Amino acid sequence: DPLLSDSDGDGVSDGTDAAPLIADHANVLDTTGRTEPLVLSGTHTYTSIYIAPGTVVKGSGSKPLRLIAMGDAVIEGKVDVKGGRGEDAIYTSLVSALGGAGTAGGVSGGSGGVYGDGYRGTGTGGGGNGRKYGGDNVGNAGGGGGYGTSGFSGGDYYNRGYNGSGGVIYSNVSIDPFDGGSGGGGGSSSNTIYVSGVSYGSNGGAGGAGGGAVYIEALGTLKITSTGVIDADGGAGGAGITGSSRYGSGGGGGSGGAIFLKGLVVENDGNGNIHAVGGVGGAGAANLSNGGAGGAGRIRVDAKTLITGGVVVGGSGFRQKTSPPVGYFGFDDYDGDGLNNEQERALGTDMYKADSDGDGIYDEIEDRYGLNPLVADAGADGDGDGWTNTVEVKQGTDPLRDDRGQDFDGDGLTTEKEFLLGTESLIGDTDGDGLSDGAEDANHNGVTELGETDPLLSDSDGDGVSDGTDA
Repeated sequence: DPLLSDSDGDGVSDGTDAAPLIADHANVLDTTGRTEPLVLSGTHTYTSIYIAPGTVVKGSGSKPLRLIAMGDAVIEGKVDVKGGRGEDAIYTSLVSALGGAGTAGGVSGGSGGVYGDGYRGTGTGGGGNGRKYGGDNVGNAGGGGGYGTSGFSGGDYYNRGYNGSGGVIYSNVSIDPFDGGSGGGGGSSSNTIYVSGVSYGSNGGAGGAGGGAVYIEALGTLKITSTGVIDADGGAGGAGITGSSRYGSGGGGGSGGAIFLKGLVVENDGNGNIHAVGGVGGAGAANLSNGGAGGAGRIRVDAKTLITGGVVVGGSGFRQKTSPPVGYFGFDDYDGDGLNNEQERALGTDMYKADSDGDGIYDEIEDRYGLNPLVADAGADGDGDGWTNTVEVKQGTDPLRDDRGQDFDGDGLTTEKEFLLGTESLIGDTDGDGLSDGAEDANHNGVTELGETDPLLSDSDGDGVSDGTDA
C-alpha cells in the first residue's frame, strides 16, 4: 500500500521487509523476559524460535507438542513435557493417592491402593499394579511404565508374586506413531485402614505419569546450547505410608517420553541435557516395598549435519550426548546403500541390509532404475533386449527399455557396441586418453581391430604417451 509504510502490519517497513505482504515477523516465538512458563499444546509454527536462558516452554494437553520454525530455532532455556509425579499416600485418608498426570501425549500413572490393590498404569506399556495379599503387613509395589525399554517390577517383600510387573516395550525406534510414555502402576496397601481414633491406613503410593512427546523442527539450524534442556522424563512414583505398624508400598515410575528433533543442521552443545529417562519408583514405607523404575523413552534426530561442541560429527558421536542415546537417525544410511533410513522405511526395504532381496544389486540402484528392491530380479530381462538387469545397471542402461540402439554419451557408439567393447555407455572417453570411444573403434563394430587404438587403454602401444597425444 503506497499510503502505508508497513502494509502487512508486522512491524517491519515495506522497504526492508523481504515479504511485505505476509505478516511473518510478528509470528516469532521469543521467551526473553518471561518469568512464568509459556504453556503450549498441539502444533505451533513460527518464523523463528528462541527460548531464552532461564525460561520454560511447557507442554500441555493430550497430544504431542510440536514446535516448527520456518528458519532457525535456538534453545537456551527449557522445553518441558515431563510426566507428573505420583502422589504420596496419606495414612489419615480413605481416598487413593492419585497417579501422576500425563501431558503432551504422555499418559497417567495408576492410583495407589487404600486397604486393597493399587491401579495399573495407563498406556500400552503401563506398569502393573501392586496387589494386596491377605493379612500381610507389607504391601506390594507398582511396576514402572515401559516404552523404549521395559519398566522394572515393583518390590515384593514376601515374594508372593503380587507385585506389579514392569511395563513392556512398544512402538519402534523411528517413533512412528509419535507417542508419549506410559504410566507406572500404583502400589497396594497393607492390611490396615484409617478409622478415626482407632487405626491408620497403610496406603500405597501412586504411579508416575509417562513423559510426554515433543517434536521440534527448524527448516534451518536447530541449536540446543549448553544451557538448553529438553525434558521428556517420566514422573516419579509416590511413596507408600506406614499405618498402625503396617507398611504401604510405593508406586512405579512412569516411562520416559519421546523427543524428535529435525533440522537441516542439528547442534547440541550440552551433554545429557536432552533426556527422556524413566521416573524413579516411589519408596515403600520403611523402604520395604519400593516401586519399580520406569523404562527409558525414545529419541530420534533427523538432520543433514550433526554438530556437538562446534564440531561436525556422525551419528555415533552425537547419540551419546543424550539420555537415552539417540535410537534413530532418519537421514543416516545405516547400510551404506545410498538410501537414507527414511527412504528405506518408505520403500519397505531393510535399513540394515544394503541388498534387501539378496540379488546382488543394491537397494538404491534398484530404486533408481525402477526395479523392485524387494524382489530378486537381477537375472531378469524386463525389456527383452537380451541384457539382464545386472548387466544393464552395470553399464548404465535402462533395464525397463530396449536401448541397444541408443548413444547416451554421444561418442558415436550405440550401447550394444559399447557392451561388446566393455566401454562405459555413459562416459564418452572410457579410458580418459583424450579420444572418444567411437574414435578409437573407428569402424564402430564393437571390436578392437588392427590399426585401432584400444578404448580401454589410455596408452595402446605402451610407449608412455597417451593415445590422444601420440602421433
